[in-house]
Amino acid sequence: MANRHSLSDRSIFVLQQTIDYFDNYWRTLTEWPAHERIPVFQRLRIPYWSPARPDPALGNAQPQAGPLGRGRNVPFAETTRSDTGGDSDQGRMRRFLEDMGYTFVKVLGAGSQGVAALLEFAGQRLVMKWSQELPALATEMWAEKKMVGAEHIVQRKWRPGMIDTGWDNDSAMMDDILTLEYTYEQEMRQSLGPGVSLMGLLRKISSQQAYLKDSEIWHIFLCLFRACVALTYPGRWAPPGFAPDENNDAPTQEEFVPVNNFGTPAPTENGIINFDMNDRNILIGDFSADPGPGHSHDQVPVVKVGDLGVITRFLPRHRNDFFSLVACRVRGNMWYHTPEQFGETWKNVDGMESLATDDVAGKFGWATNLWQVGRLMTIIITGMLPDVPPTCTQRSIRVQPDGTTRMIWTYAGHLLDPEFDHYDPLLRSTVAWCMAHRPADRPDIDLLEGLLTNAAAADRSAAEAQGRVSIAELLGVPAPATRATSAPVTPPAAAPVAPGPGRGGFFGGGGGVPRGGGPRGGGGGGNRGRGGGGRGRGRGGGRGRGRGWRGPST
Repeated sequence: MANRHSLSDRSIFVLQQTIDYFDNYWRTLTEWPAHERIPVFQRLRIPYWSPARPDPALGNAQPQAGPLGRGRNVPFAETTRSDTGGDSDQGRMRRFLEDMGYTFVKVLGAGSQGVAALLEFAGQRLVMKWSQELPALATEMWAEKKMVGAEHIVQRKWRPGMIDTGWDNDSAMMDDILTLEYTYEQEMRQSLGPGVSLMGLLRKISSQQAYLKDSEIWHIFLCLFRACVALTYPGRWAPPGFAPDENNDAPTQEEFVPVNNFGTPAPTENGIINFDMNDRNILIGDFSADPGPGHSHDQVPVVKVGDLGVITRFLPRHRNDFFSLVACRVRGNMWYHTPEQFGETWKNVDGMESLATDDVAGKFGWATNLWQVGRLMTIIITGMLPDVPPTCTQRSIRVQPDGTTRMIWTYAGHLLDPEFDHYDPLLRSTVAWCMAHRPADRPDIDLLEGLLTNAAAADRSAAEAQGRVSIAELLGVPAPATRATSAPVTPPAAAPVAPGPGRGGFFGGGGGVPRGGGPRGGGGGGNRGRGGGGRGRGRGGGRGRGRGWRGPST
């Protein structure tokens, strides 16, 4: 326990509070009044486990005693989750914007972080978000600037009057309003309801027990992966020298993993971690047959990540800041907490030295985003709400194109059971891989890019002729005419990344993209181709979300 004395009082307090939160709220979905629990959790010893214990998730310790929570084996269509509050902000927002010449159409949502409304200006429909919780909105504004030009991130629109404040400065009366692109087709709104995100589509999949096309699931998977790439490499997606004005939004581009001339991907350590990548914040966009370059969205509409208000960016100095790491444990949506947050081995931790030796607790990175993508893909395949707490099992996962497998502890091992044999085995195995318990066991970013690109480009039309439901049918909108062949995917030229050892593409023969070649390969394959105290709330029949303590975001 000697290391405990090296921790600040607030670090000890937050570590105790997060242990109590996960044990007495998250794992049971019972009420957890944070303020009333303070006298209880302040008596917890640090480290909580002494001597240290093995990781229970790996099956080498006794399972947790006590009743499990209610969040298990629940069909997604039966969930009742909704935001409340925010009504007092709507009138003020409406008056302010109408005075500026906007036409108010409707409120799309009102929640704890503010109001989102649909407006019109000069014939264009926009979504604007307004919040009195300025730190959260300021964080989102910062993140949106870093994501300018990223095709699979909801883009910021440059409204009249804002340009005068400067490209990197939001000030005066406009600093608490964020304008985002409006990505919903009218037909989709009629089919899924006003302002519905991926959650609406997931409800349809669950309620209709829809048997989706493998090809379309792969395309959604690739869209979500591209969003992860965008977050991993912030600030790379706007055209060189781009300066916005109210008539000139940045063109978007496919988010390819940047590599150097040797095919080595850029480091991933300094990316943005989005702790709120859940079904409510994934938005369905438009159909488009032009891949330009990239994968086409002619049969599956583009899927984008929105709501970047719960993000963190760990720069090197933050990696040794214990408070910054432990404070991230309860950020985001409770249904999508990652092993880096909920892992039981946090109970072995009493300072940076013990935390550094743990291969799960606090190991936040791009793979944290990827785990949440795996969670979303699991819902699509199963039609079920994610289990809380999730069950970790050791399964044989395919990690080589020749079918070679490796035993990996994962929270999606059940996808490999016969119950889901109607879906592509490689799809299910890859999702399970992304949900590995240890971040280091999840696929590398360049490896996964090659796998997903090839899988999405494969022609599966013959196998999917009968008994499958298309996303367009579920949305109730016609997709553009089916293209005859998949368009080639052409990544941009190699980025100026520090040299390193070259390696060929993992799933692309001589290169990491379809048809070989390209800047990723060249060899014969290769083996890689909110601030303050924490809060927990019950919503919708005991479900809820815990939020707390912002980490660094600059």
